[in-house]
Amino acid sequence: MGKYCGNCGKELQGDEKFCRNCGTKVETADGNNQSQQLNVGQQNFSYNTVQTNTKKPKGKKGCLIVIIAFVIIGLFIAIVGSAGSQQTSTNSGDSGYKSQEDILGEALNVDAEVAGNIVSVLNSCEVKTITSVEHDDLLDNMNKDDEKGYRVSATEVDNVILYLNSDNTINLIRWADADLYSNGAQVATISQIKNRPDLEVLSFSTENDGFVGYAVGEIRNNTQKTYSYVQVEIGLYNGETLVGSTLDNVNNLEAGQVWQFKAVIFEDNVTSCKIKDVSGF
Repeated sequence: MGKYCGNCGKELQGDEKFCRNCGTKVETADGNNQSQQLNVGQQNFSYNTVQTNTKKPKGKKGCLIVIIAFVIIGLFIAIVGSAGSQQTSTNSGDSGYKSQEDILGEALNVDAEVAGNIVSVLNSCEVKTITSVEHDDLLDNMNKDDEKGYRVSATEVDNVILYLNSDNTINLIRWADADLYSNGAQVATISQIKNRPDLEVLSFSTENDGFVGYAVGEIRNNTQKTYSYVQVEIGLYNGETLVGSTLDNVNNLEAGQVWQFKAVIFEDNVTSCKIKDVSGF
């Protein structure tokens, strides 16, 4: 059976692969296979095209993840920064923290300048970390009229007594029955009072009434007990030479009480005196 060109109908000769008349490629017996192979190739090409296209969305998805990650990091930094700013604001603002000036200002109802002046004096007396100030009307007018008394507590010490004049200036500061501040000047510090002896000599001098001499002074009981007996012994000197001694004593010296002693000097050649001992029981 002869073969004919599928395009122009001209009869083909032998195993010609192209029509001599129109030049169309001659379809062979396995043409379907070739066509199938061509289709398979087209499918492969089409698949490859689809495969290539599917990679692009993956790339977009990766970019999207990176963008989301940056957004999350940015939000985290913003939150942390806001928290830090809020913490700073809290520490320096209305966090409940009160300075010494704030505590005094509120308790005494005075302005910041007055409170600052009082804090400065208390600090110089070693009342350095004030925690509370309370008015005690039992202390009012104790030393003078129009005076108010306050009890001050600090980290270092409790029950410091602060007396203010009517113009809110300091009249007196006391602790443990001893003056820290008096007559506009500092008298002692907390450390000095803590380290003072149980029987403390406050003053010592000599005097003469025209007939005999006396060694006089003051001794304070710094303890919380009453001494049944207290004695002061005094050496009498002529230059560097000890020429005699004298003494005075007292009974029932109460806690915080000051004793004014007065010991007679009988020797005529005494040029100086020195306290040798203070004892009690």
